[in-house]
Amino acid sequence: MTINRITLVRHATTDANINGLFVGQVDPPLNARGQWEAEAVAQRLSLEPIHRILSSDLARAEQTAAAIAAHHEGLAIQLDKRLREMHLGDLDGLAGEVVRRDYPELMETWKTNAATAKMPGPGGESLESVLFRAWPCVEETLRPPLVPHTVIVSHTFTLLTCLCRAIGLELNRFRHLFVRPASISEFELHPHGPVLVRLNDTQHLHSERSE
Repeated sequence: MTINRITLVRHATTDANINGLFVGQVDPPLNARGQWEAEAVAQRLSLEPIHRILSSDLARAEQTAAAIAAHHEGLAIQLDKRLREMHLGDLDGLAGEVVRRDYPELMETWKTNAATAKMPGPGGESLESVLFRAWPCVEETLRPPLVPHTVIVSHTFTLLTCLCRAIGLELNRFRHLFVRPASISEFELHPHGPVLVRLNDTQHLHSERSE
């Protein structure tokens, strides 16, 4: 029996990540470290057959996806806005200490009921709204005709909400999962539903970086 699987890759590192900024739908590119990480995860996946690559259309995800696709001749990236990171509204691009100082009530709600805590300002989303737009994109890969292996490149909160949905974990418990930059997570599709077989795998990043 062929096991269909979905590999989830978080985009590699940007300067905004290094500097502790809140990064939602602002669009920083990968930095030098991130470019190395993208190639490392691409090398890790280079020997595996990949039949489809879906990616957020934000630069940091698209660049990571492009590195992976470069090792698979003829495989095009399908960009999908539904896979974008959570829209942080007025918080997008702010330093973490500024958000914690200026938005204490929001931070308290985020601790106690993250699923419905809506980010302030135009376009601001909650985890529930991220799941509402992103999960259908994942769900489409679960419908016939299935392909053996799909890679999805996206962002922290988008991936965590989809992982929660796949394994039946309520959104308020999303902190029980974690995905680092350029990490690999994976679930297989079985008759009874998705089965998580890998989470936050960063083995490919453990070797010394070549300068």
